[in-house]
Amino acid sequence: MVPWAGQKRLPEADALLLHARALYKASLCPCGCGFPRADTLDPDADGCVEIDDSAVCVVRAALDEWSAEKKDRPPGVLPLPVFDEKSLRISRARSARRVAGADGADHAEEQ
Repeated sequence: MVPWAGQKRLPEADALLLHARALYKASLCPCGCGFPRADTLDPDADGCVEIDDSAVCVVRAALDEWSAEKKDRPPGVLPLPVFDEKSLRISRARSARRVAGADGADHAEEQ
């Protein structure tokens, strides 16, 4: 239930926030890339975009892998990623230990 239920109109602050969000969304490129419309639709910007493929989204990678394995999936199946936060915490702790170990080795060589 919304906090302004039963009232004839939104509180002013909420109305302003909704209007600001609508203006922001209207300022974005219609393709969904998330960049400003003024930059992406500017003919002078042609050739000014490079792709940085160094970042890997593990969720997108898992979805792509799943899709490749399930080529004959039934229509309407919507794959919903489930993030295992416990595994993530363990992986981060292991990475932190490896980095700390590498830093310790670097300091030992300096002395």
